[in-house]
Amino acid sequence: MPINSRTAVTLGVRTLSIVERELRVAARQTRTWWRRLFTVAAGLAIVAFAFITVSRWSAPSVLGRELFSLLGGFAMVYALLAGPLATADCLGRERREGTLGLLFLTDLRSYDVVLGKMAAASFDLVLALAAALPLATLPFLMGGVTLYHFGLVVLAVLNLMFLSLAVGACASAWFASGRAALGTTLAVLLFLTLGLPLLGEQLLKIHLNSPEAPFFYLTCPAYTMERVLDDFARGGTWKSWLNLGGVHALA
Repeated sequence: MPINSRTAVTLGVRTLSIVERELRVAARQTRTWWRRLFTVAAGLAIVAFAFITVSRWSAPSVLGRELFSLLGGFAMVYALLAGPLATADCLGRERREGTLGLLFLTDLRSYDVVLGKMAAASFDLVLALAAALPLATLPFLMGGVTLYHFGLVVLAVLNLMFLSLAVGACASAWFASGRAALGTTLAVLLFLTLGLPLLGEQLLKIHLNSPEAPFFYLTCPAYTMERVLDDFARGGTWKSWLNLGGVHALA
């Protein structure tokens, strides 16, 4: 076996060992199962509210787009909560319990621990999001939603979840205190999601439709969903891909 292939296999085995350990711990916790149930229940509540509210005045195709936009907003909020819920204390807890040093007694490296923690934390959240995936078939049945837009929204949600998990893991690496890491994670995500639009709109007068907006809001999660959902009505797809690239680079 070539050296590069052997190194890649070793890295995969080491990272998967951390993932397996974290998944075994999560499988014994009841919140793992309740989280999926609450995600589906919240999605059903949003679908029912949108259908009752909009169905009287809209055609089925328009209702499908509106419903898919609401589900996209719900998925964005869920993705941004991934960091505070999963990774904000993943490394700090190991440091407080004195088990982080035990991991480095093996042949694990820093990136093995970080990638393993993030992968294990995100796996449970992705499963909970996948449990609500059948709800996304309703806009397809109503019309007005294409497979391309659906794939773009899913990619944007996964990208935002990766950003949230990365921010939480970074804060957990900086602070041993769980409260400090959680507060830092929430502050950074709130600034990126709401602070940048307020700063741009109120102080710098950079509106969402201005030519400078794709570059100023390059790492703004709210602008991400605004762009991918706005592709339903008009063009500007390059702005969506530019923002997705900026968010992914920051993560």
